[in-house]
Amino acid sequence: MFFILFELLVAIVAFFGVAAGVVELSSTLWRNYQKKVAEERFLSLKESIEAFYRNNAMAVNSRIVSDATVATRGGTQPSGRIRLPDGRILGSYLGAKPVSIASAVPGLLYFKNENQLIDEGGAPFRIYITPLQEDPQGRFAYRDIYLVNAKGRTAAVGSYPNCTLQPSGYYRCEFICAPDEECVKVDGYKITLELYRKTLSEVEKTARRIQTYAQQLYAQDPQKDILRYYLSHESTANKNDLTCSPGTVDCYFSHLSEIRNSSLYNRVYSYRESFNGYRVYWTPPAGSRLAYASSIPFLTLTQTPFHARLYYDNSSGLIRNPQTVSNYAGYTMLLFTPVDDAHGITYYIGQ
Repeated sequence: MFFILFELLVAIVAFFGVAAGVVELSSTLWRNYQKKVAEERFLSLKESIEAFYRNNAMAVNSRIVSDATVATRGGTQPSGRIRLPDGRILGSYLGAKPVSIASAVPGLLYFKNENQLIDEGGAPFRIYITPLQEDPQGRFAYRDIYLVNAKGRTAAVGSYPNCTLQPSGYYRCEFICAPDEECVKVDGYKITLELYRKTLSEVEKTARRIQTYAQQLYAQDPQKDILRYYLSHESTANKNDLTCSPGTVDCYFSHLSEIRNSSLYNRVYSYRESFNGYRVYWTPPAGSRLAYASSIPFLTLTQTPFHARLYYDNSSGLIRNPQTVSNYAGYTMLLFTPVDDAHGITYYIGQ
């Protein structure tokens, strides 16, 4: 009987040992599952912000709203802010845990799915937006956005930025990620550079089309006058070569051209772009007289990857025409499109 009871006791202990092992294994599997889900949410949030940035780069890289500061373990640092299309502001949240997603982090609600913002410990992911930085070649401004997974930590995160103001008025920033946290970077420089290169390629194609047009007009012109300006139809005196007095400057503008003088036709006076609920003001080239390139009948480029329009100048002192160079040959036109509120692509076409 004793041996039977002993064997039964051993069996019971073994059973509960196995059960405890199963529970521990299940708990480990559950934690691993939560961790995997959190990582997927973290990367999904990164992808959402990247897509948002790519589709609204001109607004993200602008000064629509003023910068702020954020307290970090590395001291107070400047922080960029982004106005969302619905008017709310997406700012940096690094130091403290937001009270609730519904009230303390209104900007992040723009990304719809609240589950994307929670890590495995129930703490929202932190976000840091740099103030404006500038491309080393001075072509455009950009912001980097850093996401931090504090992995359940409810106190201030250990990761922090370090930004220094440059003589240009823009910042240079780096981000120090704590060893026990996970950080990912939404690379604003890479995103903006990609859009810039695509835009420049489109502008170059448009320039070649205009140049070919001028060359074809020259080929069709029975006079073959090298002094004739085929990149504009009208002179600044509002005359063309059909009504001008022989020998006057107006006779050097081709009546064959469909490209009107930018001082007289579709002249631009309000410098802003509107898209996706944004209105971004930009700066034209100093001294230019811009007109909308969409008014040139044979052009197809109406909006660049930055959601900006293309403009041209064929009448100001920045270009060569019969009024600006005393009838000498080598006439030009200027194409321009903004990429943010302080930078743009300026491209000259030679006739």
